[in-house]
Amino acid sequence: MRLYILFIGVIIIALFLTGYFIIHQFNPAYTPPTFDIFAQIGEPIPPEDLGYTSMNVEQGYDIKLCGRLFIKENKIDIYVTNPTSNEVWLKVELQDANGKLLAQSGIVKQGEYVPSISLLENVTATKTNVKIIVIAYEPDTYISKGSVNMNTILYK
Repeated sequence: MRLYILFIGVIIIALFLTGYFIIHQFNPAYTPPTFDIFAQIGEPIPPEDLGYTSMNVEQGYDIKLCGRLFIKENKIDIYVTNPTSNEVWLKVELQDANGKLLAQSGIVKQGEYVPSISLLENVTATKTNVKIIVIAYEPDTYISKGSVNMNTILYK
């Protein structure tokens, strides 16, 4: 009987350890995104032909950025701006139609803007359908406060 109880105990411990290792293997430690090293304080004055606009997001914050995107020297002028009135940090990603990441910013704090983002992938087409994804984070905790997608065209 003792051997039977010991055997059951070993099985329970083995199951517990297996579950623990499986959970930690599929749930690696979260690494928050970094702040954008090119962020500047203030409000930009981008060229008028880039379609710089302000949008109020349903989740309760504003986003300012350019909707007409052009590749210039492996960079894209986007002027993503996080207004001082926001209570979130912002990050922007640019993806192609297949969801491939083409460019991204770091975190942009309130009252900051990032003039341009660098291409991560070579774009050869003269016109590429892209999606701008703006991701909002709760400051300091990095808890998601939602995201917004916008479709546009990237010109070379």
